[in-house]
Amino acid sequence: MHAIVADADEGRRAALRAELERHGHQVLVAADVETVLQEGRRNQPLVVLGAEVEDGDGVALCRDLTMVPGGDGPVVVLVGYPGDVDVDAALSAGAADVWVLDVGGETISAVEVRVALARYYARLQAENLRVGGEFALMRQALDLSGTGFVLTDPRLEDNPIVYANRSFLEMTGYPEAEVIGRNCRFLQGESTDRDQVARIAAAIREGRPASVEFVNHRKDGTPFFNELHIAPIRDERGEVIRHVGVQLDVTAYRVRDQLFALEQRARQAAEAAERRSSFLAAASPALDARLDLRSTLESLARLSVPHLGDVCLVETVRSGEAHRVALSAVDDALERKLLALPSTSPLTPDAETALARVLRQGRAEVVDGRGGPVVGDAVDETLREHDGRSGRRWMLVPLRARGRSIGVLALASLAEDRRYGIDELALAQDLAGRAALALDNARLYEQQVEVARVLQASFLPDRLPEVEGLELVTRYRPADAAIDIGGDFYDVLALDSGKTALAVGDVAGKGAPAAALTGLCRHTLRTAWTYEQEPAKVLEVLNRMLLSERRDRGRYATVVLATFAPGPDGIETEVVCAGHPAPRVLRASGEVDVLGERGTILGWRDDIELRPVDGVLRSGDTLVTFTDGVSAGDEGGPLSEEALHRELERCAGRDVDEIAARLQAAAVRAQVGRPSDDVVIVAARAV
Repeated sequence: MHAIVADADEGRRAALRAELERHGHQVLVAADVETVLQEGRRNQPLVVLGAEVEDGDGVALCRDLTMVPGGDGPVVVLVGYPGDVDVDAALSAGAADVWVLDVGGETISAVEVRVALARYYARLQAENLRVGGEFALMRQALDLSGTGFVLTDPRLEDNPIVYANRSFLEMTGYPEAEVIGRNCRFLQGESTDRDQVARIAAAIREGRPASVEFVNHRKDGTPFFNELHIAPIRDERGEVIRHVGVQLDVTAYRVRDQLFALEQRARQAAEAAERRSSFLAAASPALDARLDLRSTLESLARLSVPHLGDVCLVETVRSGEAHRVALSAVDDALERKLLALPSTSPLTPDAETALARVLRQGRAEVVDGRGGPVVGDAVDETLREHDGRSGRRWMLVPLRARGRSIGVLALASLAEDRRYGIDELALAQDLAGRAALALDNARLYEQQVEVARVLQASFLPDRLPEVEGLELVTRYRPADAAIDIGGDFYDVLALDSGKTALAVGDVAGKGAPAAALTGLCRHTLRTAWTYEQEPAKVLEVLNRMLLSERRDRGRYATVVLATFAPGPDGIETEVVCAGHPAPRVLRASGEVDVLGERGTILGWRDDIELRPVDGVLRSGDTLVTFTDGVSAGDEGGPLSEEALHRELERCAGRDVDEIAARLQAAAVRAQVGRPSDDVVIVAARAV
């Protein structure tokens, strides 16, 4: 069976096409008038035209279709909403019928279209039977509909069938002679739902429409799911003269719906799994974002609410006590109440709370709040006062990492519709596992930071000594700022001779090995100053020590030593460089001088070359010593020789603290895009 649909109304066109295809039609949606004219004159199809088609008028197109000389021509139906189509004009143009649909515009449903069309079919039959004019055309249209269609006469005894179309006969397997004059109940059987039959009977008695779905049986006994829609047809006096019944075999759709339901459940499960994966994928970076124990704990609590619970408590164990280290709640007022509670509680071996049990056994639990204390009296009572419920559900999940217990993640549900099952517990355990690892990493990092802090404190002086005639300022920035430890060092100490010694050094390597060598160099220099008074002699001592430690490759260092002593013209200075960049002197006049000559690197060979250089710092002159994290002179470094001089010249007239700060900022900027290096700056100004 062929059908053509041409309608400018997209929603109505889609509904019509869906219904026609549902009834077995091969549907062509025509995009233009020419296509309708060409296809409509073949095989006498059913042509359904909208009041407006894509490029023309539906009534005019109907006239063109039905004015074909010879043959029966197509069955043409005009459709529209109230006011869209002139019914008289359409019928005059040769339309078999005009369907004015008042069922919701673009939101029309398939059932509404089906019932509406059935009403029009019934009206056509009643009118044509009465006038006897176009009954053959009406039968042809109904047979082409593809839907089981019957009319019953309630004025006759037992409301018998007075008309059945070809689709009904094909659906049921009964010939017309065995259908006409019988009540529709002959299709029923043992598996027919009697409640649905009663609904249909009540609707017929009361003269109202109804829709049901039940099992009917074909003539050969085969059951099928029958979707039945009935509606009364009334005459001009309002009396019911017919009942129309539209029947569809929906067995295939019923199976499809069952498959669809299974597919929906599978899709929902997949979506839930995807949401869990997305949550965990987002949670992991948030937990690892900062290697700070408190921040990690707070991130864990915030991530868990409201995705896993309405309240989240993170409890850790220390010295036989549970410590509440983080919490979060969906209700701000409740969170403030919980924060005000004591954060510690004893964990005795016989403690009866669910929290203590999970800590002892190391197994996750879903706990009913009615079964006894969960976290502790204070928390349990606060939650009970908040909403008056005692049957709250909890999930308690151990936090374990690297074989050791860290604490418990406690999640409570305040919402009536939140349930904790296997999936929720598995998700909480997965989050707890990731969180525990992040917490352990943060704990290890804090230990590392503390070790680095103590180690670094041994490399640098606690405070700078007060030196008559000198103002001293230092700046220190390690390359690895995360652990605050580096391979550059400085030291200032008062000598027995009355002089003040300054040392700035840089050892080979990075990280912990460089830090160990840094400590060795600094303490060796301090020891050497106790029995050597000349900077060159002190450096020779350090060189011998490094050579004796050559069991490891790369134990080298560059150092600059300077001594300061008051003199008649200012501060007399002696500078010795061992492979280290020479200091610069920013004169009070704004000129920049180099004070010192680069000698031999320490730890490389026995016979080192050192060239002491003397100078004088007059009032306002500033001696600036630094490591190669600032500049390495002609050998490179972040700041070139010219850039270093320009930066110092710009500092003319500034105080010594600002000179050191500006030089450090320039060095850090210059390290962008290249491997970072430690930065040490010591500035000494004669005052």
